[in-house]
Amino acid sequence: MTNEIIQYALENQELKLTSKEKRKHYEVLFFLLLFPAMLIFYILTTSEKTSSSITYGIIILVIAALILFGVYKLQQRKLRFKSIATSLKRKALLKIIKKVGKELEWDIETIEKNHVIARTHPGFSSGSWGEQITIIFGESQVLVNSICDLKKQTSLVSMGRNKKNMELLIMAIEVG
Repeated sequence: MTNEIIQYALENQELKLTSKEKRKHYEVLFFLLLFPAMLIFYILTTSEKTSSSITYGIIILVIAALILFGVYKLQQRKLRFKSIATSLKRKALLKIIKKVGKELEWDIETIEKNHVIARTHPGFSSGSWGEQITIIFGESQVLVNSICDLKKQTSLVSMGRNKKNMELLIMAIEVG
């Protein structure tokens, strides 16, 4: 993670993704677009192009656009960091992160001066392909984000695992 990305996160409270990561994060939108696109194509290419079939096509297009917009906003919101004001030093924060990480079975991938990145590798039956936990240290704050792992299969839901990752870490930091 570059200093530029960390500075962006501290200023905007949002995880900045590379182009490849953006494609992966928003990939679900393309899958959701396939069914309405095929249906509209079918309606418009059938032999009988009545005004009602064109109306159905327009209705499907509008509904699909609304659903896609909602999913886009949901995916966009997942990139927001939770900010925790703290006076804890980095060493104490790392101890807390490692303790919570051990409890939640995180694989801490990166520990740097200003950030930590961890990943989970749950089993198939857990309902999640895995999560990516990003923690950034600011002057008097810690930023926490957990999203579905961008190095694995695209997922729209994490079965509450992202929320649990963030809530337990935030609670541990607030308790100190």
